[in-house]
Amino acid sequence: MSSLRMDTIDELKKTLDEYFDGCAWKDEDIPISKAAGRYLAEDISGTEDLPGFDLTAAQVCYKTGHRLTVRDIGILASMGKFMVSVWAKPYVTVLTTGEEWVSVLDKPGPDQMRDANSFIMSALLNESGVQIVGMNLIRGKKAAVEEAVRSAVDHSDFVVLTMGTRMGAEAEMSEIIRGMGEPGVIEHAPVLTEGGGVILGAIKDEFCHCAGRMPAFVACLPGKPAEALEAYQVVVDYFIRKYYFRNL
Repeated sequence: MSSLRMDTIDELKKTLDEYFDGCAWKDEDIPISKAAGRYLAEDISGTEDLPGFDLTAAQVCYKTGHRLTVRDIGILASMGKFMVSVWAKPYVTVLTTGEEWVSVLDKPGPDQMRDANSFIMSALLNESGVQIVGMNLIRGKKAAVEEAVRSAVDHSDFVVLTMGTRMGAEAEMSEIIRGMGEPGVIEHAPVLTEGGGVILGAIKDEFCHCAGRMPAFVACLPGKPAEALEAYQVVVDYFIRKYYFRNL
């Protein structure tokens, strides 16, 4: 049985809408040969029958946010479409924090565990269709974590971070995110799962005043791998699909 609290999830989604709904994201034109797995940034309607696919003109219609399959690529080619407009992939950094974690190549000592979270989050992000630009294990004290988060925010569109499992890790991470800039922590749900809470942050670029520009998003997830996976699926994947790919 899922340990997620649906009432809390609904509140998290309302908060995301408050800060990100209506924000602009980038699109790009690419050849259809490179478009499989990408999300459309335009509506496409057919103008002719396609006997090879047993489709009529009225049946061929793709809406913004549709994730293109290999079959779709064949249909687009049959329609004479060489280029297609898709949503750009956001750049994402994955961070695992907590002194209890060690590299997967190291043998854990007492009260230590190998870092599975980095690989779980990276695999999930690849499935979601983003571009991972960094994956780091941060085992230092608060100052080291703060420096790593700040660097990730500076070089990424958003950050997915799993917190340590020790007492006080959530409170410390909340303090770090509040210090990153405005608005900082936009939601802290300490009871999202049985294994921990979720902290969501939004950091605006103080040097860019572009209308509607999307703030950097920071998702701090529970440290236990099973809870982190659940929280990712209902919060982070939702965020990616709705605000970057218009897929909801």
